[in-house]
Amino acid sequence: MRVKASRPPKQESVYREIRARIQRGMYGPGYRLVIDQLARDFAVSAIPVREAVRRLEAERLVAHTPHVGFQVVAQNPRAIADTIELLAVLEGYAARVAAPAHTAETLAGLRVLLRAMMARVEAGDPLGYGALDRQFHEALVAPGGNSYVKHLLADGRDRLETLEGSLFARIPARIKSSVQEHYQLVETLAEHGPAPVYELQVRDHVLATLDALEFRAEGAHARQPNSGRAVQ
Repeated sequence: MRVKASRPPKQESVYREIRARIQRGMYGPGYRLVIDQLARDFAVSAIPVREAVRRLEAERLVAHTPHVGFQVVAQNPRAIADTIELLAVLEGYAARVAAPAHTAETLAGLRVLLRAMMARVEAGDPLGYGALDRQFHEALVAPGGNSYVKHLLADGRDRLETLEGSLFARIPARIKSSVQEHYQLVETLAEHGPAPVYELQVRDHVLATLDALEFRAEGAHARQPNSGRAVQ
């Protein structure tokens, strides 16, 4: 098995901070990322900054223009929709594979998360809810399963957070139905529901958030009403 080399600490910290600033809107679309200036800001050499910016370029968050340099890319709704659609397929599969490995203990952990999420709903805290939502989805696929798929899911969630920030801060009306669907997923797990139904249930849950954003592309990518939905 090939072991993935760890990245130098400075490069990783610079990368994460630049990405966080893009996510928070501090570096908006068109913002120029000047290597030397960033190196001074972060009190590091130009090397870790250049490598961090190249990583962001590979993620299509930054683009290089001749005679201009690196600039933050304006994200379009299609990029967000593509990411959520991929997450829906991957998570549906990963949840189905992980389902037989869930135990009474892991189910209890999911229910603890659900109660914490309900507390965030009652407190009107979409940011706190969003953080717990990610924990819930990670716990849903954690037992057993394909480690590479889990890695892809983590990368997809990181990308989505960079593209959109907190989804639930943008669509707070989605929160109550989202947590209700979480309860349904846990009950399906606890009752050992049919695997194909459970996979579609997870997939539809993820896609429902995309529908709530109201910019789902039309045409071949669009989901028809009740197309492929699980019977609930």
